Amino acid sequence: FDAYCQILEECIQELQEEKPPKKVLPTTIDINITAFIPDEWVGGKEQKIQEYKRLSDVTTYDELDAIKLEWKDRFSKLPQEVENLISLIKLRISATLCEISTIRETSENIRIYTPYREFEWQILAKKINPLILKKIKFTNAPKSCKEGNSVLLFRHQYMSFEELFNMLNELFFQMNNAKSEFLKDNRDNNL
Repeated sequence: FDAYCQILEECIQELQEEKPPKKVLPTTIDINITAFIPDEWVGGKEQKIQEYKRLSDVTTYDELDAIKLEWKDRFSKLPQEVENLISLIKLRISATLCEISTIRETSENIRIYTPYREFEWQILAKKINPLILKKIKFTNAPKSCKEGNSVLLFRHQYMSFEELFNMLNELFFQMNNAKSEFLKDNRDNNL
């Protein structure tokens, strides 16, 4: 039914000569951190599957905060693994807003796959905190890369997960603000 409604909506937009809105897929995050919902905390595997489904549908901070409050009320204090999972979902939301396709940890760095070309990154980088910027190296992605046009190599040695989470969230927040500011300026200049 959902697929039918989506196809119908696209056909209507096509007939009205509107471009369908660009769909941004949620960012895939592959960071080495213990993050999960324990069976015994939620009462069983069936309940755990339902809660994972709810988390996978979250697209805003408000939705995530509502789930977190509900969990505290229903299941008691959140275990560290669940706190880590919530942090990863927050990171996913922030990165998705920047159209980041993938964040993948390697032994040397965190690889952040972006849709940005070098000149676009130069514009964004001017608005990013220099302390964060000095940890990043911009590289063009190989032509065969399906995850983005560029890769930001983020040095994370000797950082705790909390430090890494805070710095990446700040990076994505600043990137999104810079992107919004740039788009607004261009709209204003074209008027």
